[in-house]
Amino acid sequence: MTTYYIWIALFAFVGYYIVTDESVAEAFHIFFLGVWVQLRKYYYMVTMHPFWFMNPVGKWWMMRKYRKIAKEIMKEVGVKEETEQ
Repeated sequence: MTTYYIWIALFAFVGYYIVTDESVAEAFHIFFLGVWVQLRKYYYMVTMHPFWFMNPVGKWWMMRKYRKIAKEIMKEVGVKEETEQ
């Protein structure tokens, strides 16, 4: 129960300084913008990393793109669609 009181006191302290001092509010805003940028960076690193053969998400993404291109080429050439074995 005391951990709850510590968290409430911490948030109350930070909230008080944010309300009373504009520069602290701006610093908090900039801090969380930086956190948001880092999270987006990690998301893009996971989904679109150039070493896609080591990354299962990137591998799935690239193979999906390659299958779509292969189907378009096969449609242009007139080849019947092959079944997967």
